[in-house]
Amino acid sequence: MRTLHVDITALRDSVAPTEPANSVFFASASYEPRSLAVAANLPDSCHFRLGLVYANEEFLTGPAGDATKSNMDQLKSLLTKRCDVVLDATGSWLNSAKQLQALRFLVGEAAKQLADSAKMNVWVDVTTFTRESLIVGCALLREQMTVSVFRVLYTVPLRHGEWLSRGFREVRNIMGFPGVQIPGASTVLIVMSGFEPERTIRIIDEHEPSVVLLGIGNPPTNFTFLERNLKEQELVLARQEVKRFEFHASSVVECARQLTAVVEQHLPQSNIIMAPMSTKLSTIATMLVAERHPAIQLAYCVPGEYNTESYSEGAQSVFIEDL
Repeated sequence: MRTLHVDITALRDSVAPTEPANSVFFASASYEPRSLAVAANLPDSCHFRLGLVYANEEFLTGPAGDATKSNMDQLKSLLTKRCDVVLDATGSWLNSAKQLQALRFLVGEAAKQLADSAKMNVWVDVTTFTRESLIVGCALLREQMTVSVFRVLYTVPLRHGEWLSRGFREVRNIMGFPGVQIPGASTVLIVMSGFEPERTIRIIDEHEPSVVLLGIGNPPTNFTFLERNLKEQELVLARQEVKRFEFHASSVVECARQLTAVVEQHLPQSNIIMAPMSTKLSTIATMLVAERHPAIQLAYCVPGEYNTESYSEGAQSVFIEDL
């Protein structure tokens, strides 16, 4: 299987059972109800040796604390029925050091407990990770384990809220992807855009690049999202230094292929900074391209706040892709 897109209720009939002796299921608990959708709809035949659950302390203790705690408890309960062992860790979307520490713990424990397995089957429900924690967690998994199957699952909501995040706190490098900056070379900033134009503008202003390549997800994960993406990015596209390109927002492999073609036009003569701000599938694609080209720096704009009351609604369908 390369890429599969099915209704969420059809998931249990669409994926083959796992080999429990060497399999891992990795997910993030969130205030969004769809953080439970994949785990709740896996086939009864799916069994994993280890389940890993990550959460952010700000969501557990903030205004969305009750919803996040409830979803975390339910997620762990669902995975307990399918995993020999379930481990959880709490990090922070504000504090990158805490985030790294929690993700290192989870991946380190998985590596210890599965040390007898030559190759791993890793399933990652990427749906409700923050983009930064998703990249760091998946990069650690790929670094510390020999993975034979790396399966990505992403749940598409029925709709998104009027806003997803607003404001910004800082722009920072994603740990593990510092890139190589050549003094005197021009800087090309590649932004995979979504519904958060404030953060896009902040990243552009922070880096002051010579060229901005603004990616629009087409095809999107839901075609109603494409019109909104274009509307949200109107102010950014109006800037003189901004050039538009399109990428496959609903396929990791296709997106990585397109991004590689864009990047290789500017390497090695330019400094390349990439900022994934679109779908979680395109975020994974960005990570893969940066792994292949270590000179690329990955940047992340930390938001001021998330819309924890109405970030998304429902769970419509799921994309499944093996890398």
